[in-house]
Amino acid sequence: MSACELAVSPALRKVLNIELSEHFDYRSIHSFRRFCRERFDCETEVIIDMAATRYIDSSGVALLMCLYQWIKAPLVTVIVVNCAPAVETLLRRSICKDKIVIY
Repeated sequence: MSACELAVSPALRKVLNIELSEHFDYRSIHSFRRFCRERFDCETEVIIDMAATRYIDSSGVALLMCLYQWIKAPLVTVIVVNCAPAVETLLRRSICKDKIVIY
């Protein structure tokens, strides 16, 4: 099972939508990292949709916080949507709080 799914509109190549799976945990580390590193070259906006995510552990939270470091383009905006209140609190208190927008 993959940690995420790619949903990119061919006409809108400047937006990368990542839909996380139901469980975003330590089992997701390798596939999520590989997925992200292969696709972060020129997109200007990355949207992480956590609507389907029912379980996230500390590894999953760490992956979200590391996400910005993996992006090769410095002007990329990372947006997290539909996340649980506890995850939102952790991300807002993290060192990457200025780099990740939470809706």
